Amino acid sequence: MQFNIAGMFLNVEPRFGIGLDIESVESRPVWTVKDGELGTMAFDGLVLLIPFFIVTLGNVWTEAE
Repeated sequence: MQFNIAGMFLNVEPRFGIGLDIESVESRPVWTVKDGELGTMAFDGLVLLIPFFIVTLGNVWTEAE
């Protein structure tokens, strides 16, 4: 499930885990689909790991060559 809040992406995904964790990331690799093609981009934002769910809030970006 994905939402757009204040120009950032809020994403909720299932996971098999019961720990609690908060991460601040700058270049976490994520899978993306752009124009029908699968690729990877870097994620910049917060990652909240709660029992059975991963909640991310932030933006994806790619480096210009």
